Formats: sequence, C-alpha cells, structure tokens
Amino acid sequence: MGQKRKQTEDDVPHSYPAVLVDGTPSPPFITQEAFNNACERYEAQETDIFVCTYPKCGTTWLQQILQLVLNKNDPKDDKQCSDAIPWLEASFGPKLGPGGRHDPEKLLTSAPYGLRAYKTHASYSQLQRLFLKGAELGRRPRTVYVARNPKDCAVSLYHHARSKTEWSYTGDWKHFVEELFFTGKVESGSWFEHTSEFWKRSQNPEEKILFLKYEDLLVAPENEVRKLLTFLGLELDDEQVTQVVTSSSFAAMKQSYKEPPANEGETPHIRQGTSGGWRSYFTVEQNEVLEFMYEKYIQRHGLVFDFGKGDVH
Repeated sequence: MGQKRKQTEDDVPHSYPAVLVDGTPSPPFITQEAFNNACERYEAQETDIFVCTYPKCGTTWLQQILQLVLNKNDPKDDKQCSDAIPWLEASFGPKLGPGGRHDPEKLLTSAPYGLRAYKTHASYSQLQRLFLKGAELGRRPRTVYVARNPKDCAVSLYHHARSKTEWSYTGDWKHFVEELFFTGKVESGSWFEHTSEFWKRSQNPEEKILFLKYEDLLVAPENEVRKLLTFLGLELDDEQVTQVVTSSSFAAMKQSYKEPPANEGETPHIRQGTSGGWRSYFTVEQNEVLEFMYEKYIQRHGLVFDFGKGDVH
C-alpha cells in the first residue's frame, strides 16, 4: 500500500470568502444585517463628507488628506485618520463595532471637526441606500471619490487578499485576476462598474460628487488638495496646503500611521503608493482582456487614466 501523499496548498480550493451585500461581494465583517442597520440608523446631513473608493485606490491616503484639511494640520490632533474618518458600514459589523473600536452610536453623534466624515467602499446604489433617510428630508452629503487605474488596483488588491487574515486567499496572480477581478467577484464587485457609475454621476452637480484620480494625487498633489478645498468650500493658505501635502506623503504616512496589523503575520495596510507596477504582473493576454473591458466600460464615457510610463488613455 502506497504512502499517503501530504496535502499541499495547491490541493485546497482558493477561497475568497466574500459575502453578498445587496448582491455585491463584501468583506466577511460587513454582513447584510450590518449594512441594513447602517442604512436604518444613519441620517444624512448636508455637511457630512464621504470618502468613497473602490478598495485599494487611495482610501487611506484621502482620509489622511481630508483629516489634515479639516484640522488645518493641527499637530495636537493625534487621531488616526481611520478613527477620525471611520468606515461607516463596517462600524455596524462584528469586527469594528458595536462595542468595538468604532461604536456606531458614538460615530453617528461625533463631529470632531464640526462636521461628520466617513469612509465607504459602497457602490453608487448602496450609497443611495445609506443616504435615503436624509434624502427624504432634502439632505445630500458631499462625496469625494478617488479612482485608480484598474491594473495597479488589481495588483494591490491581490496583495491585500493574500496578506489579510479575513480573506486568507492562497491563489496565485493568474487565478486572482482572471477568475476574481475580471469577473467582479472581488471585494466591492466590478472595478469597471463601480468606477464608471461614480464618474457618470459626478458630471451632475446635484449629485455633489468630486471625482479625483490616484495618479493625479501622485503627480500634482497640491492641485488636487485645492480641488478638494474648493469642493468643500474651505480655505487654506499656500503654506498650509504645502504642509497638508507634506504630511500626507507616503513617507510621512508610513511613519505616522500607527494602526498595527489586525493579526500576526499580516503586512502593513499602506504598501507602496506607486503607479505602473502592474507591468510586472499582467501577461499580454491578461492585458488584452482588461483593455477590452476598459474600452467598454470606461473610455466610451470619456474617462482616461494614467497607467505609468507615459501611457495615458
């Protein structure tokens, strides 16, 4: 009788334990019940601000910039940007609250800068559910959306899935990009649908959506900070704007961002903050598939991205 072969990682199906929330794949710590509770409890105010992104597209970066803008770079404000601008729907789930790091009852009533600011990865339709109670009273928050080119986003999301315990993903790049990212089975669903919908809606001023790009923040951060100030109706002098840019650089954030990995062995949440690294991952065939989808969902709406090394289309 032959010796039984030891099970290897390749024998185990590559799990990606997303849960469906309103039909959209979400992290396992955001359940349908948690999202429903957030929609029921949150009542939007005109002064509220939402940092909205598809995952791994500059969320923490914009949270840091917004916090610095709101506190005018106050050195005495030692709150982490993830605490000052909490993830609204996740705060109603089992990981962060209730009774956890972000108690929902507290974050709904807390306004540390004279207004409330939240993070979300919600799709446009999900965001409208969150806004519904306020909308019935004629209130609509302001939304700052940050988009990143899909190729670098896919690479960053792959490393995120591999490093975070809640995903425990063991697949390789080929499986991730072809079976999950291209098919919209990753966290927050399809990048193409998420991004294109917010881009189209941002063209209507009544939606109160400022659409920014990760790559523009890399190349000309002062310009993007000024766009944010104009959108929010806030003012900072030139020196203050420069300080916001300096204090929100990736070098500064890696030093100041104290949030430890949730579990032993996890990598830091802030990884590289660069553009163009996708070339080391995508095969010719994978790039062709993405370009086909990109033309179908993005380019035809007049939206272009910088893919690094002068490739803007």
